[in-house]
Amino acid sequence: LNIYQNFRSVPGIVRWVNHAFSNIIKPPADGFYQPNYEPIEAVRGDTEDSVISLELESADGKSDQIREIEGETVVRFIHRLINSGQTITDPADGSERKVRYGDIALLYGAMTGIEYYEDPLRDAGIPYIVEGGKLYYTRQEIRDLATALWAIEDPFDTLAIVTVLRSAIFGFSDEELFLYKRGGGKFDYLDRSVPDDPRFSDFADALGLLRKLHAQRNERGPAGIFHDLLKGTKYLELSMLRVHGEQRVLNIKKAVQIARSFGEKRRSFRSFARWFKDQEKTGAAEGESSSIDESEDAVRLITIHKSKGLQFPVVILVNLVQEKNKSRPQLVSGGRYLSIKLKKGLETSDFAGLLEIDRSKEDAESSRLLYVAATRARDILVIPKTRKKNSYYSIIEDYIGNEKPERSDEAKETEVTNRKESRDTAVVAVKRVKGSEIPPIISKGSVVSRPESAGKKNGHSISDLKDEWSQRKNSALVKGTGTHVYITPSGLVAHDSASVTDSYKREDHEEDPLAFGSAFHRIMELADLSGNTDIAILSDKVASLFGIKDAGDRLADLAERTISSDILKEAGAADTVLREVPFTFPFCRGENKVGSLSCSITDFVDGRIDLLFEKNGSWTIVDYKTDNISSDMVDKRLETYSAQGSIYALAAKKAGMDISGGVIFYFARPGESRRLEITGRLLKNAEEILLSSASVYRNAGLL
Repeated sequence: LNIYQNFRSVPGIVRWVNHAFSNIIKPPADGFYQPNYEPIEAVRGDTEDSVISLELESADGKSDQIREIEGETVVRFIHRLINSGQTITDPADGSERKVRYGDIALLYGAMTGIEYYEDPLRDAGIPYIVEGGKLYYTRQEIRDLATALWAIEDPFDTLAIVTVLRSAIFGFSDEELFLYKRGGGKFDYLDRSVPDDPRFSDFADALGLLRKLHAQRNERGPAGIFHDLLKGTKYLELSMLRVHGEQRVLNIKKAVQIARSFGEKRRSFRSFARWFKDQEKTGAAEGESSSIDESEDAVRLITIHKSKGLQFPVVILVNLVQEKNKSRPQLVSGGRYLSIKLKKGLETSDFAGLLEIDRSKEDAESSRLLYVAATRARDILVIPKTRKKNSYYSIIEDYIGNEKPERSDEAKETEVTNRKESRDTAVVAVKRVKGSEIPPIISKGSVVSRPESAGKKNGHSISDLKDEWSQRKNSALVKGTGTHVYITPSGLVAHDSASVTDSYKREDHEEDPLAFGSAFHRIMELADLSGNTDIAILSDKVASLFGIKDAGDRLADLAERTISSDILKEAGAADTVLREVPFTFPFCRGENKVGSLSCSITDFVDGRIDLLFEKNGSWTIVDYKTDNISSDMVDKRLETYSAQGSIYALAAKKAGMDISGGVIFYFARPGESRRLEITGRLLKNAEEILLSSASVYRNAGLL
């Protein structure tokens, strides 16, 4: 009984499958490991552009380079397909509707290089499910936990301790680690001595937590230590706020579950800590904890073997660059005799013949595998063009064309005379799409909006309600994860050398201006404004910390002149004085939405004010500038900083302060100050600057 009717695929796909595989799948002359090809006949109606050749920008190079280009191109193709309004036939009810993510499947022969397809999907915010995966132990949050666990186990592994301190679990910067070590601190949590300096109190807390967990590790076990670490550092909450936060949290929870299962076997904490940290090195295959329900709208990544019996409206054959058969040094003849090859020219007499037969059998299996993959597609079959010798793509390379095929004699002999001749003689059309012509995804890192589902006004089905719920959830994710812009007022300052020229050149002996400015701000943060601080000693210490020892005298002179200035004397006599005041405030992004209460997406401003002082209820903002300019350039330079000053004023205003004292820029080198008066127009300009800057940041991809 010959079964030839295909109820799944559209005629365009069926014609191409017949064209290609009638020439590929043929009975061999040396055995019975490949059957005759039986042409199939489509029952469904035809659609345009059902087979697509996706041409990559560069299909040459090493396999991983091709995979990287292919993965990024495929994701851009998916994004364009979803937003193009392309329609397919719903497999459930036969209705015509727009393509959804859940209609798309990426099929591949093996897991090798699968990260090149997962990562761009993840970066683009496209929901996906992997039927088996291996990226779990490479994710940063899991690497952080593995390092932390080993640092807790081994107090003498200084590298592990430093690594976990600078990870997101504790969040110490390289500068803080350097200053702590320079100040006499030790990366040894068993040594309770921490330098008597308020700057290092966080180190005392972090090392104290590691010491406590080390003492309790055998009693609490791996899962208990994970729980205490997460509770003590708020790492779970922090991870939720980062890009891909939901996925990070699920991965962390999976780590706790793995630890719990390990602990049930009554293995030691040390054995788990070593095993957990070695998983990435050994390349252990473990899929991420899925944040998406199996029935939810998400792209599927699945091996061809697992796709047997399944169907998808859109199938994309990826990773065809994979080598279809590899040379093996040992072969078995007749199930009893071993044939081997040690090196070129040194092999058993039957090795070459057995190798040829073995490769023919593997080619036959690979051909059948590709046939299965191609016939999983219902409406659209996409084949990325990845030319590589001895690859899966090389099997079908000769049949990706727009010409009417010449059928082989073998194919003609297998034809059943009572079938429709049209299915074999029709022109096989393959649409060519150039990857270089597919536009980039502008908003990477955010969840891409899904098309609206066709709901019913009355009597919503469970599927309708679930689609509606999914859209609301993804709308919340867009607002809450990975779509914000963070702007710093100092980042808005444009030091344009064409418009502002220093009054004198930097001398050879002078230090890095950035380090000098940072050191000066540190001195002004620590110095007593009443004049009771020995500025010379303080300046020498700070200069040493910032690596500019020779600048101590110049810093001291500048700081003393600043403290004796009129504005600092006024600050010294104020009712309240605050220094290095951090602030963060949100603003609503959107066209013409300045002052609007309606806000779909929120961005943030992060900054730090050098000096704030209050007298009789009126606040004044002071910002120090160490620009190497002369007095006649101060007014010109003020124009550069006006945007920064207006945002400082807006921040103070949002905090409920009466800022009638204005914003004062004190230029330390020339010893002159300039005041920005606070007006409604100034605050309005600040909001407009933020909206404009957010747009620039986003369009430039600086997220």
